[in-house]
Amino acid sequence: MTQDEFWALISLLDKEQMALEHGDGEDDFVTAPLVRALSEQPEQEIIAFDDILSGFLYELDGQSYAYHAGVCGQYEDLFLYCRCVAVASGRSAYHEIAADPTAMPAEMEFEPLITVVERAWFKKTGKEYEHETIFSVEMYANKMNWPD
Repeated sequence: MTQDEFWALISLLDKEQMALEHGDGEDDFVTAPLVRALSEQPEQEIIAFDDILSGFLYELDGQSYAYHAGVCGQYEDLFLYCRCVAVASGRSAYHEIAADPTAMPAEMEFEPLITVVERAWFKKTGKEYEHETIFSVEMYANKMNWPD
């Protein structure tokens, strides 16, 4: 999967609905088009999508990004979900944020992006997804972006 293909799939997310507050389970309609499109890909492409996603999330794992994420940058899970907002916002928004941490979305999170691969995999194969991504998406994993 190329980065162009990755960003084309990300563009299937409903950005306007993503920004709204939703109750548990109500975000499915935001991610459903992406899950459906991913599940129609060959298994290797689903894995490639996951690896590319992990790389983009890893790139934004850093102290300056966390600082500009506000309260979300102070908690591991919330900071991951905030980085998901940056990716889910699309290619140009992502690259703007990557180049300028002050553009990091503050007090916003989009946890459902983390589950789209697992959901697509299950829809395609009927099995649980067990792939370990190339990059860790955990906070502090990108040692180059965190001072000692």
